[in-house]
Amino acid sequence: MAKKIFLYVSIFVIFILNIILDINIKNYINVLNICFEKNIVLTNFYYTVICSIIAIISILIILSIKLVVFYKKDEIKGIKLKSEDGTYRYC
Repeated sequence: MAKKIFLYVSIFVIFILNIILDINIKNYINVLNICFEKNIVLTNFYYTVICSIIAIISILIILSIKLVVFYKKDEIKGIKLKSEDGTYRYC
């Protein structure tokens, strides 16, 4: 149950972050215009491409979180060796 809660919370946080980034793209372009003293024109095509790239990155982050949380296997704690007296011990 905790794994599902963690996954849903992370999806929600990444979704909100994605919306915030998409809204502030024009502000970032204005900062770049000021920093580099250039006139960078942001057309609808470029705006769509930037939003799509941010969405793809968000999807990849969600997939990596799901893979880590749900498919994590227990680590091997040691190698089981058979000693001379016939008992097993961990190294």
